[in-house]
Amino acid sequence: MRYTLIFLMSLLCNSVIAAELSDDISSGTLTLERACEITLTNNPDFAAAVERINSAGQILKQVQSSRIPAVDLTAGRKYQRVVDQPDWEPDYRMKEYMNQWTVGIGFNWLLFDGFVREANIMIAQQEIKQAEELSFNIKRLLAQASSIAFLQSQLAMENMVVAAQNQHFNLHLEQQAKVRYETGTAPESEVLNFSLRALQAETDYMNAELNFRTACTVLAELMAVKDAELTAELLPERFKSAVKEFEYDFNQEFSYALEHRPDLRKVQAEIIAAKHRVKVQKGNYYPKLSVVGGVDYTKTEDVGVIDQDENIGYLGVNLSWNLFSGGRRESQVAQARHDELMLEQQYKGKILEIQSGIQQAIANLDNSYRILENQLKIQNLAVRIRDSVNKAYLAGTVSVTRLNEVQTDLVAVFVRVNAAKIQCEIDGITLDAETGKITEIMENICEK
Repeated sequence: MRYTLIFLMSLLCNSVIAAELSDDISSGTLTLERACEITLTNNPDFAAAVERINSAGQILKQVQSSRIPAVDLTAGRKYQRVVDQPDWEPDYRMKEYMNQWTVGIGFNWLLFDGFVREANIMIAQQEIKQAEELSFNIKRLLAQASSIAFLQSQLAMENMVVAAQNQHFNLHLEQQAKVRYETGTAPESEVLNFSLRALQAETDYMNAELNFRTACTVLAELMAVKDAELTAELLPERFKSAVKEFEYDFNQEFSYALEHRPDLRKVQAEIIAAKHRVKVQKGNYYPKLSVVGGVDYTKTEDVGVIDQDENIGYLGVNLSWNLFSGGRRESQVAQARHDELMLEQQYKGKILEIQSGIQQAIANLDNSYRILENQLKIQNLAVRIRDSVNKAYLAGTVSVTRLNEVQTDLVAVFVRVNAAKIQCEIDGITLDAETGKITEIMENICEK
């Protein structure tokens, strides 16, 4: 009910704001959704994450290749100097120079290695999963960062509008005060007062403009725009100040996060990979069995007055079994188990981090809506007070000091209302980022 009331109050005050604020501020047509889409398409961090997935896929292919025999071709040529002087025949000495040519082809087929090969394949598959979840997490963080930068640029734009309108208001009063001063019905201090207020408003405009340019630069960097500068067609649109209703339940948000937070799923994949790394180390306790075979051909020239050819074909089985390693295998297994336990603790810590993040996001969002509700009430009263005092000032029944006070209050209220509205949007985006919903939202946008 509270948020429905805020929504109606916001619509009521929008007509007042539209009358007060200037539309002279330059704005573009870039929407929040389009900014996120461009970011996810062009940002090099996300492109690097995609390449990381491709790299992990190639590692899997390398590991799977151990299932089939490895075939090697060898070839060579040697120039040899052979000296032969047998001990049993001291008077005989042979010294020859000869060429030797060799060529061969052989294969090695690993039949059994203690299930290490299967474990390495599972590890490679989980590394692909880790790379995919990392890319989703980068997408989540980029969507959050670009959304916040976009909203901050809109906030700065609205503050520029407020400052421009405040300057316009004081310049208008300055002109009226000059007329009254020239007719002798107002002191010169009133003219100077409004001149001072107009200059202060101009300074506020400059500061808001700097904030706008800074936010746009950050947004341009995230969108990977050339020279980190948004062109006219990429400038953000004006903030649409319709306040949305929302409902939330911590248990539902937390359950969604447990299933969809990509950084949590990445740790889960790391734990599965760690379990298989333990199996890899345990595989060193088993023998390794391979089938080997091949054909070798050797030709030796200038062996005395003849040439010599040799052809060898072979097929056999190799068995190797390390029976003692001095405790190295036991230590490797223990290390792999400790790595697994470390990741399990990191998983628990990540869950606590997500719980805390969601709780804080919900609290911030609820508080932002309550602040906005309060600021909208203040804004409504401030507009009525300023208009009433302005009429009284023009009628000569109140002082310029009082008009200055209410105008300053009104400007401050406009700034706070803009900040409150956009903070509600930022807190909503932060909650979606904490649960992981923002990734699904951005994916649906990109598909459209």
